[in-house]
Amino acid sequence: MLRSSTQTGSTPKPLTRRAHKEHDSKGATENLIRNSSRRSSLSGREALHWKRRLFHFLNGYLLVLVFRWYFSRKAFSRILSVVWLLQLIAEIWRLRDPRFNSLVASLLGPVMRSHELHKFSGMLPYILGALLTVSLFPETIAIIAVALLATTDPVAALIGNSSRRFPHIDRWARARHNKSLIGSLAGFVAAMFTMYAVLRASTPTLRRGSCFWANCILPSAVAAAVEWLTPSPQPTLPASWFPFALDDNLLIPPLVALTLQHTMVCLNASSLLTSPWIFV
Repeated sequence: MLRSSTQTGSTPKPLTRRAHKEHDSKGATENLIRNSSRRSSLSGREALHWKRRLFHFLNGYLLVLVFRWYFSRKAFSRILSVVWLLQLIAEIWRLRDPRFNSLVASLLGPVMRSHELHKFSGMLPYILGALLTVSLFPETIAIIAVALLATTDPVAALIGNSSRRFPHIDRWARARHNKSLIGSLAGFVAAMFTMYAVLRASTPTLRRGSCFWANCILPSAVAAAVEWLTPSPQPTLPASWFPFALDDNLLIPPLVALTLQHTMVCLNASSLLTSPWIFV
């Protein structure tokens, strides 16, 4: 005798209302992400992404200018705290609402990466790194640390991704965690130039001795090392509603500030930034 299909095959269980809702939401998110990706032409991690690099630099420079000229350390810490909390709320909302996510992608497409459609953007750790640095360290040290972030990371990313055009060089210069040694060295040079310019502008009578060069080299080396050691893509928390990544934007400012706190002992820190033409 032939067995009936109900006996031989297993009938799929009907989806619950919650499962239907999650399935529909996921499908809507994927469709909107595809559409927004096509509309905005979001760049990937390996793109040069000039506009994002410039945006990164200008954000850091703007933070330095505002902090240096308009607010005390305590007041600026409060402002950054409010900005970070508002941004966190907006990021969580964006990831939970496909329509809002699509709107943000269409507006910020030139400075947004494709993977940020389903995880927090790089601005969240960027602001948090600046907030921790301003809150924990003296004004002068915090300003220099944020200035190094503004120059080191975009230069390292730009040169590192540019080296992909030369496979025979990029093959030996790129590590397993996808960071380029050439890019990190370029970031070190950019940080060195920044430190040299800041110190010369702030203390023009300072002799270029061992103390001067130590303050140029050691913080720059720390910034480049953090840039080099932070994997790409960055490690991210497993929670789908809070995909926060261990980003170099978060790590560079406080670690550089911690280094400066020790290396600047030999300088007259009270006279630093009295004539900061680099921050006008």
